[in-house]
Amino acid sequence: MFPLLEQTADQKVPVVLVDGTDFTTRETGVAAPTLTISKAGGIIGGLNDGTWAERAGGLYSITLDAVDTNTVGPLVVRVVKAGVYDAFVLCYVRANTEKEIYDIVASGTHGLAALKTLIDTVNTDLSNATDGLGALKTLIDTVNSDLANGADGLGALKTLIDTVNTDLSNGTDGLGALKTLIDTVNTDLGNGTDGLGALKALIDTLDTVADAVKVTTDKFAFTVVNKVDSNVLSVEGKTLSSKTGDNLDSFFHNGNALTSRVVDNVGAEVTAGIPGATIGTYTFQTAGATPRGNVEVAISTTGSVSGFIDKAYTDDNGSVSFTLLDGTTYYRQFRSPEINDVTWEAFSHVKD
Repeated sequence: MFPLLEQTADQKVPVVLVDGTDFTTRETGVAAPTLTISKAGGIIGGLNDGTWAERAGGLYSITLDAVDTNTVGPLVVRVVKAGVYDAFVLCYVRANTEKEIYDIVASGTHGLAALKTLIDTVNTDLSNATDGLGALKTLIDTVNSDLANGADGLGALKTLIDTVNTDLSNGTDGLGALKTLIDTVNTDLGNGTDGLGALKALIDTLDTVADAVKVTTDKFAFTVVNKVDSNVLSVEGKTLSSKTGDNLDSFFHNGNALTSRVVDNVGAEVTAGIPGATIGTYTFQTAGATPRGNVEVAISTTGSVSGFIDKAYTDDNGSVSFTLLDGTTYYRQFRSPEINDVTWEAFSHVKD
């Protein structure tokens, strides 16, 4: 297969012609044969150039131009002449990129040739001890020589490093002693009875206690930061009531109004130690209608301490019971860790 370049003029394709009878004898003096070509397997057609020339001994050449070679791929040239065996020449048209790659590789500006030039330059520069790679080589040689000098330079530094390494193995003083101390400290840290280990155990215990305290204090909400007193608003999500006025907790008994408060009835009528006395069970709750436990409720007949007759604490459901005379007016007072309502309020006892 004869190689051709894409879209390139003046390309000569060789062809040998033989006798059409014995198919062996080479034919000379053949002029003006019929020339056709097929590009890349296409239909056969005429040549654009097709210059025919006899060379010698039955060898001829056909000239192809840029039009004849404008298609990349196989190209077949056919030669037909009376008395001559038809000749076919198989060619292949290469893309220009192939030629460009070849030209780059062969170029002295870039490609392999340029790389060879660069390598030659490097080799030359290595022999130059004044600058360039040669100077770098000289510097490296100097460093190597200096490493062997224990008085100063890199050699002195190497000697110092060797001394440090030696000193590390000395447990009496120097870096070796420091290492021994560090090892002792590490050992002592593992001792939970005394020394640093005991200190560590104490710190761990304090951390645990502090965490426990934090769990409790996190349940409080304050109006004044870090002040644990009447500013506490809530504990574990339960709102605590205010000290004064209409925000005080309410008393309930059977849904009936007793003075400014309401009372709720639960339980059964019983007779107590006082003739005609009955039990009245009351529910103490917040302004938000949440039952309140552990509230001290004091009862007086006069609205003062002098008339005090009984007191009790509300249970978890906010309930408290008193045995009093039905329909009699009494006075009540509320107290709890967060409530100190010293006002005596009148109410009429209602039996359950």
